Amino acid sequence: MPSINIQRQTSRFTLLLFAASLTFAADKPNFSGSWEMDVSKSDFGGSPPPDSFKRKIEHGEPSLILTDEQVSPLGTEKVVRSYTTDGKETSYQWMGGDVKSAAHWDGNTMVIVGKVDVGGTEITVAGTLTLSADGKTLTESDKIVAGGNEVGALKLVLVKK
Repeated sequence: MPSINIQRQTSRFTLLLFAASLTFAADKPNFSGSWEMDVSKSDFGGSPPPDSFKRKIEHGEPSLILTDEQVSPLGTEKVVRSYTTDGKETSYQWMGGDVKSAAHWDGNTMVIVGKVDVGGTEITVAGTLTLSADGKTLTESDKIVAGGNEVGALKLVLVKK
């Protein structure tokens, strides 16, 4: 009889752990959707904003895929970035450079840090993604460091479409 009680207790414990993991995962925001820039609420740190900026996000833990399309006087640029939300390093191409980046959760905020070498200077972009309580506004705040010196910051506010 004692082995049956141990099995029941073990099964209950396993079930509780599973339920707790679902609750933990459910507490994190899901960024999935189609988003468009709200230029009036965004801040490009003195640089002119793009004519338009759209982002498609596919988010299914731990996968996070951001597809950005921006139109500016320089033309149309499209970048696809794939992350895992567990902090593992990934890479993607941007303006001819290989960007090494990683994403991880800090509470309900997604932190993404990317590094790229541009002409011998390391550029780091440390950003956060936060979702409004109603799920309709996504805010990205970025700090840009080049050669160890902060050279800019920007805030991109996106509205769900």
